[in-house]
Amino acid sequence: LENGLKNRAKACSMVARAKYLPPYSTIGPEEISCGADVMSKGLIPSIAGKMRK
Repeated sequence: LENGLKNRAKACSMVARAKYLPPYSTIGPEEISCGADVMSKGLIPSIAGKMRK
């Protein structure tokens, strides 16, 4: 379980990093759960705002 959490955290950080670089990729189901994790840590609210515009 701990390994899975580490891998998930690593994947989430990669997704978050990718979203900082234009063009923004489309959001897939795995990125939605990932994005929720990252947003809960307050890392990408500004990007969510940019994507809404």
